Amino acid sequence: MGPGLAVAAVIGVGLGPWLPSLARRYCRSRPGVDARARILATVALVALLAVVAVRIGLHLQALGYVALAVAGVVLSVVDVAERRLPDVLVWPTAAVVTLLLVAASLAGGRPLGAVGTAVGAIALFAVYLVLALIARGGIGMGDVKLAAACGAALGFLGLRTWLVGLAAGFLLNGLAAVVALALRRTTLRGSIPFGPSMIAGVFVAMAIT
Repeated sequence: MGPGLAVAAVIGVGLGPWLPSLARRYCRSRPGVDARARILATVALVALLAVVAVRIGLHLQALGYVALAVAGVVLSVVDVAERRLPDVLVWPTAAVVTLLLVAASLAGGRPLGAVGTAVGAIALFAVYLVLALIARGGIGMGDVKLAAACGAALGFLGLRTWLVGLAAGFLLNGLAAVVALALRRTTLRGSIPFGPSMIAGVFVAMAIT
């Protein structure tokens, strides 16, 4: 195991079990936190951070992706529990991820990385906003706001990764819907949270591009 993966494992195992409890503070229903939730959150965080370690390594820009991974797990827990993404979490996540990646780009002498981060955030926000207005309920405004954070993370890595991340979010959500239908967790008229698929789509794009 390389040093990056070792750091990812340590951070994931150290923080993961506590993230469901943190997410519970932002849930109106105050759901219970059991061992399964802690295990799933830990596995998810370790997996996301492993992608960061392999793709980014121990570099300054990794901080932006670590922030997105941690916040993404918390947001996913809330979204699964209540089908919403609270502004008090989404907007700070978008701001922190964008600022960290822009700062890392400028510090590393990569002004195009800073531009890509900003343009990626604005562009994905705009795409989801248009889709939300067209779909009228299929995509919520929380998803639109989360798109800014996801777009920043994807835009930093270039247009190809941005496009793959956009597609991956929808493909993963469709797959999740099929699985939920097969397990009778939803109906054809029901809906499943989009946030977890958006977050996963970012890291899938990072892993395969």
